[in-house]
Amino acid sequence: MRPILALLLAVAIIGGMKLFLAATEENKVQSSQPVVVAAMGDFELDIQLTFNAGPDPFSVTSSDDKESPSLIVEHQGKTVLQKTGTVSAGEVLRPKVSGIVAGVNEFYIAATPQDTGSLVPGAVRVRVIRDGVPIAKSWIDAEPGERIEGVVRIDVPGKIDDGNERENGDPSSDMSE
Repeated sequence: MRPILALLLAVAIIGGMKLFLAATEENKVQSSQPVVVAAMGDFELDIQLTFNAGPDPFSVTSSDDKESPSLIVEHQGKTVLQKTGTVSAGEVLRPKVSGIVAGVNEFYIAATPQDTGSLVPGAVRVRVIRDGVPIAKSWIDAEPGERIEGVVRIDVPGKIDDGNERENGDPSSDMSE
């Protein structure tokens, strides 16, 4: 009698679990991919460093590479800008960029300071310019002498507004220069 009762109890537990899993599968909401809307206009970046950037003397390079890059900017896995040699502090670099979407855009930035013994913190400012008008900006910084490397997130408005530059796309902060 006990083995039959144990068998019935096991069948009831397993059957209940199977019914529960079947019910949750039917009620599961199908996940959808977010809709990506390309922002309208011609875009370029305005990149400015507060320090002189140069090749990393300690980087490993292959026989094909003459020297390591001093500045790299990537968007959606594509290299937007790569500079070898010296990039002067305050020099404005304006590469064209495609694939900007309405909403948050991420840019990978890596810059190596030429003078690693500097006592001044370094920063890289990135501005998004649509049809010649700055619309958003952000920056990334590092401690004195350290390599600046990270992701800058900039919120790009989908429609063309009053032309005021926003910090990280925040409409409440007017950053016009």
